[in-house]
Amino acid sequence: MPDERVQQLWDEAMRPEGPPVQVSHGEFAEQMLKTADGLLKYLIGRPWTLVRFDRRSLITSDSPVSLVAQPDANEREGSGT
Repeated sequence: MPDERVQQLWDEAMRPEGPPVQVSHGEFAEQMLKTADGLLKYLIGRPWTLVRFDRRSLITSDSPVSLVAQPDANEREGSGT
C-alpha cells in the first residue's frame, strides 16, 4: 500500500468526529446481536444489586461500577471478597 494511502487512512481514522464509516441499520443491529451473545455469559455471571432511593436521586461518576463490601464483612476484608 502506498505511503500516501496509509497516511490518508490514518488521517481519516484520527479525525475528531471519527472515521467516515457508514453502516446500515441492519448491519448495526446484526453486530449488536453478535456482541450481546458473547457478553451474555459475563453479564449473567456478575452479582447485581438494585439500589432504591427514598427520594429522587441518582448517583453517577466516571466509573459508576465499584466493589462494595458485604454489610457483615470483617473490616480487614477487602471489598468484593
